[in-house]
Amino acid sequence: GPREALQFRPGEPRVERGRPQAFVDGLGHYLFSLPAKLALLSWRIENHDVSPETEAALIEYLDANELCHVKVRINQYAPGGEWSRLFRNREVRGFWRYTFGFLTVVSYTILPQRVFGGDNFNPFTNTISIYSDLPPVSQHEGGHAKDFAERDWKGAYAAIRILPIVPLYQEGVASGDALSYLRAE
Repeated sequence: GPREALQFRPGEPRVERGRPQAFVDGLGHYLFSLPAKLALLSWRIENHDVSPETEAALIEYLDANELCHVKVRINQYAPGGEWSRLFRNREVRGFWRYTFGFLTVVSYTILPQRVFGGDNFNPFTNTISIYSDLPPVSQHEGGHAKDFAERDWKGAYAAIRILPIVPLYQEGVASGDALSYLRAE
């Protein structure tokens, strides 16, 4: 419930932006994101230059869905912050946080998404990471946050992504909600 929700620490901003790093962002934009750019036919996918409009669209979506405890990292690599959020997130039971959640944060730490890409929502840290300058992509990640917020067994729901077909279902839920929101707005 709301008492279990992962709170922001005093003075901790809801949204954090990474400082521009030309070499790192260039690797991510011009090299590692090429398959995603081709698959989605957009040069703005994982371009590491997220506009204020894309940020605002995500925050509006989160606010409209009362997702006030979701951390948003825009083109930021913050392993210390993610480890802290993993250990403090009581919305996900300890077994899941210290197994699957631990692996997600190890992966985040060793293979920085800032370089290797991948807009995503991490349910174990309740964090959305955005690297693409496309409002619908950011809102899709918000759709994942909403999907998980509505689940009683968040850790199990996150862990079953390793099974075939399950990721397609979860992606469909997130996309469907984001599209419904966009149509209504």
